[in-house]
Amino acid sequence: MDERRTGQAPKLSLGTPFRRNAQTTHADASKEGAVRATDSDALLSRVSAVQAGYLPHDPYAPLLVPDQDAPPRRPLLINIGTALRSGEVDARVDAFLQSGSLQLPSHGTSAQAVQIVSLGAGSDTRFWRIQEAGEALSSRLARYVEVDYPQVAAHKSTRIRTEPALAAPLGALQDAPNHEIHSDKYVLLAEDLHTYGQDTPNASIDRLLAQLDTSIPTLLLWECVLAYVDPDAANRVMERLFARLPRVAVLCYDMCVSGEQAEPGAPPDRFGRMMLQNLAARRLELVGARKYMTPDLYAERFRALLERTRAGAAVHSGAYSLRHAWQALAPEERHRLSWKS
Repeated sequence: MDERRTGQAPKLSLGTPFRRNAQTTHADASKEGAVRATDSDALLSRVSAVQAGYLPHDPYAPLLVPDQDAPPRRPLLINIGTALRSGEVDARVDAFLQSGSLQLPSHGTSAQAVQIVSLGAGSDTRFWRIQEAGEALSSRLARYVEVDYPQVAAHKSTRIRTEPALAAPLGALQDAPNHEIHSDKYVLLAEDLHTYGQDTPNASIDRLLAQLDTSIPTLLLWECVLAYVDPDAANRVMERLFARLPRVAVLCYDMCVSGEQAEPGAPPDRFGRMMLQNLAARRLELVGARKYMTPDLYAERFRALLERTRAGAAVHSGAYSLRHAWQALAPEERHRLSWKS
């Protein structure tokens, strides 16, 4: 049944199970390649949502699409999910730029600029969209640092250097290692995040910290990353960064396979089981998602990590689902998204 014809808002769908004997469309069968492929999927979903009018104009996303990938038209629910995800993350990032806090609504404007570190940034266009948003927002950003696999950074750095619309906001480029971009305001580091979480501290994380001003507020952005990273390694990364960044906030968007109201220790719900099955068929183990399976577990994770490195300091940590975000939308916005063709 077409829910648009009934006048009802779309409901969450379980999707279609991935056939176990079906061949993956991604040639690179390695685990790392499978993770990288999820970035291409997210980029194409963003392009689809923009083209269909679910998201504001983003002229930069199509410039990052690999030549062999024709942007597809995504189904209604994928476009709505992409719009909700982008809207929620955008709102929190904008609040941080204005006030140095993730709290909504943002209360006033801080006198101090801030910096953002996007870990596992992939093909995100957030830096360019911030620059395009106008002086009131872009002037609040002191530095934007992205980190991702060398293969991902290689593609992005090539596009930045060859596409004038991507290169112009960066200004003069500085000398940088292969596959990296270094400028006064934007830095792209070609690093495997797994090296940041090794048992012993290493030069990789020092390279990242060398790009930052530890005296100003820092936002660590994890967008669809932690589900794929070994939890112990990821926690070591955050503890090391928290210890060196006195004024830090964390914004994470990720999957919760047990749903939003499950009790601690509850197994994945029906939607979560199907998600794990589909992604396992693409050689994605989701070790992080299997440990932190509800929003509350994510909130407790960040609270514990921050308290461990912030003795005596006030720590706030919260989480909510896209279902909550959907229900919080104004009725006219839900109607607009539901009835787009």
